[in-house]
Parts: sequence; structure tokens; C-alpha cells
Amino acid sequence: MKAIALGNFDGVHIAHKAVLQNAARFEESVCLLFRQHPAEALEGKPFSRILTPAQTQKKILQSGIGCCEYLDFEAHKDDPPEQFFEETLCRRYRAEVLCCGYNYSFGQRRQGNVALLRQLCESSGIELIVAEPIRYGGAPISSTRIKQCLGSGAVEQANAMLGYPFFYEGEIVKGKRLGRKLGFPTLNQWFGEGQVKPRAGVYAVRVTIGAQVYRGVSNIGANPTIGSDSFRSETHVFDFDKEVYGQSARIELLRFIRPEKTFESIDALQQQVLEDIERAKENVGTS
Repeated sequence: MKAIALGNFDGVHIAHKAVLQNAARFEESVCLLFRQHPAEALEGKPFSRILTPAQTQKKILQSGIGCCEYLDFEAHKDDPPEQFFEETLCRRYRAEVLCCGYNYSFGQRRQGNVALLRQLCESSGIELIVAEPIRYGGAPISSTRIKQCLGSGAVEQANAMLGYPFFYEGEIVKGKRLGRKLGFPTLNQWFGEGQVKPRAGVYAVRVTIGAQVYRGVSNIGANPTIGSDSFRSETHVFDFDKEVYGQSARIELLRFIRPEKTFESIDALQQQVLEDIERAKENVGTS
């Protein structure tokens, strides 16, 4: 039987995985996605994503789904729910099983809900599997809650709901090399447009470069002490002093250490970095 998983899957968190795993147990499984997030298309501005589209697809496939298929949102945003069900899910994709979450909505202005989808499936002989809410801290897990946690620095709670450490990846670029002069060389990375930004501050992190994994401490924000006005990540990797400009690094946030702040002098900044490193090592170890 052919099963189709429905949803946006921003972050591919624990509750999303329940939907995906329901579909993955069938002989043929497909995750159906829009190329452009509906909120981005409707609001006309970049949607803040927990994962990039490429990272999202990778996580979905790791859940056991056979493949991802993509739809053009503009081509379908005015489809009444019944039309989307009949023309897209039934005729185009020949769905025999549909899998979604308890709060799934579809069709023009999100008029379709699970109750309507159940009626349509019953009349068409299609099996519908609805994943019940998975709760954390007394409330259903959602991408919105995870983003709120990241925005407040509650990274451990965000990671618990994601089912993996929140991470970002990007090219290592040259900075002002102030960290090296202070004795703490850093890997500098920019946050991309539409990429969710965690609370500005210092974090204990895990760093992956190529096949090697390290521990470190990251400062995320504008670094006001040295007069920067761009939101970026500066990571000091423990026991590491290699030139890796142009390579990609993956930074996983493990624990929030302190908020970003302005220091009166470079000496004060240097002393604080030493304290940050010790706290990071105490929190997550050095290996």
C-alpha cells in the first residue's frame, strides 16, 4: 500500500516523527511537502525555519520514509480542501493511506481539518492514520514552542522536543581575528536568511568538522564589545588550532551559559571568555 505523510515538518521534531513513522511502515511511503512554506508565501517574507529545506529532507528520510515529493504552493493555495484531496492526493499521488497530525489543516485558507479529511477518506476508501499530540511540559510539542524556547535560551527544552540537539551549519569565514589575539581562536559563521536565530549569548556546544567531533563554546549575536552589528556565531573549539576557512562546521547547542553583554574593556572580555570556557567544560565535558 502507498502511504503519504502530510504536514510542514518544520524541525522534524518528535511529534512529526510519529506521523512519519506511521507512513514509513507501509510498503511505499511518501512525504508530501510544499517547496515554499505556506506562511512565507502568504506573508511575503522569509519564514524562520528550524532546519533548512535540505536538512529537513535528510531528517525525513532518516525516519524511514521512502522519498519526499514537492508541490508548488502558489499552484495549490486556492484549491478548496475537497479539490486538493481529490485531484492531488487521490488522482495524482494515488494515496491508499494518509498520515497526519491531530491539528493538520489543508486547502484554501486552511479550511480543511482532520474531521473533514476523515469524511473524505471514508467516502473514498482511503485509510487515515492520525497521530495524537505528544506532550512535553504539559503541552503538545510544536515547532512554535521549540522556536520560543530557542529564542529565550531554553535550549535544553528545545532539544528535548526536537529529539536531537538544535544545530546550524555553515561555511567558516574570516573574522577580525580578535579571538586569536586574545588566545581564543574562533570559527566564525553567519546565520542565513530565514534561519531561526537562538537567543544572543554564550552556549556550550558540540562541533563537527568533517568526520571529527569536538567540544567548544559559542558566542551567538552581534558581539557589541568589538562594535559588530551583524548576527553571527563565533565558536572556540577546545584543543583545536587548525586553519579551516572555507570548510563547513556543524554547531550543536547543548546548554545556554549566559546572555550576551557589553564589556568595559578587552581585558574584561578576556576574563569572561576564560570563565565561559570553564563553565562549558563543567557542563558538557571536554570530549
